[in-house]
Amino acid sequence: MISVFKERNILHIPILLILAIVLKLKFLGNGQKFTFFKSNTEGILPQWLLKNNFFQGNSGMVQLSSFILIFLSAILANWVFTKGKLSLKNNMLGGLSFILLTSLFPATNLMSSALLTLPLIIVLYAQIIKLYNLSKPNGTIINIGLLMGALYLLYHPLIWLLPCCLLGLSIMRPFKLNEWFLLLFSVITPVYFLLTYEYFTDNWHPERHLLSFQFSKIAYPSRMWVASLGIAVLWCIIGIGSWLGYTRRMLIQSRKNWYVLSAFGILLLPILLLPSQNISEGIYFICFPASAFASYSFMNDKKKLVQNIIFWLLIGFILFLGWYYS
Repeated sequence: MISVFKERNILHIPILLILAIVLKLKFLGNGQKFTFFKSNTEGILPQWLLKNNFFQGNSGMVQLSSFILIFLSAILANWVFTKGKLSLKNNMLGGLSFILLTSLFPATNLMSSALLTLPLIIVLYAQIIKLYNLSKPNGTIINIGLLMGALYLLYHPLIWLLPCCLLGLSIMRPFKLNEWFLLLFSVITPVYFLLTYEYFTDNWHPERHLLSFQFSKIAYPSRMWVASLGIAVLWCIIGIGSWLGYTRRMLIQSRKNWYVLSAFGILLLPILLLPSQNISEGIYFICFPASAFASYSFMNDKKKLVQNIIFWLLIGFILFLGWYYS
C-alpha cells in the first residue's frame, strides 16, 4: 500500500482522499468527544468567529469544512516539500504523513482558528525558501513581512513565527542590513494600518492586539492521548534517523530548506504552552514540519517490509482510536 504513495502517478490524490475519509470520518462525526483542551481566543480571527457564532448551527458543514481544510493543507504541504527539494523525488509521502499525524490527535480534526491559518503558514514557509535563488528579493521579502504581520493580527500565538522569518532570511540570504529593515518594516505595516483605521473610526483599543503570555493550564490527558503522542514522537524519530542518512546527498539549497523547516518546528514548540489554552491548536502547526521528517520513514526502497509494518500499525491505531475507543 505504501508503495502507491512513493511513486509518481495520477492515483496519489484520489487514494489519499479515500484514506483520509476512512481515518477521519468517525472523528469528524463525534468531534466534541475529543476536545481535550480549551480553544485560544486571542486575535482578530478567533474573536470574529466567536462574535459571529461561526461554529454554531450546522455542525455537519463545519466538520466537512475542517476536513477539506486539512486535506488541502496536506496537498499544499506536499507540493511545497517537493518544490523545495525536501523529498528525494516526486511523491505523496509528505501529504500522507500529514494526514496520519493529524489523525493521531483527535482534537486537531476540529475546526479552529489554527486550522484556518495553517495554509497561510505553509505559504509563508514557501516564500522564505524561495529567497535562495532570487537576484532581486525585495518583493518576496515584503510579501513575507506582510504575511507575518497579518498572521499575527489574525491569530496572536503566531508571534512565534517572527523569529522563524528572521532566521530564515539569515539562512537563505547573505546579511544585508537593508533587507532586514525591509522585512521588519513590512511586518509592522499591517499593524500600522489597522491601528490607523481604528483610530480614525473611534475604535482605538491597541491593547486588543497584544499577546497575553500565560502558561497553559494543561488538563489531565487521557491514556490514549499520551499513547498518540508517544507514537507520533517515535515515528518522527524513525523518520529523522532515516533522513540523516540522506543529508550527505542533498544539494546546498535542499539543506538550507531543511534548516528553515527545522527552525519552524523548534521555534513553534513554545506555541503549545504560550499563550495559555493553545495546546490542541498548536499541534496543527507542529504537524507541518513534523510530517516532512516523518515521511522519511517511508522513503527507503530497501526496507519495504518495515515501512509497511509502520504504515499499517499507524492505520490500525488511528482506526482503533476513532471507532473503538470512542
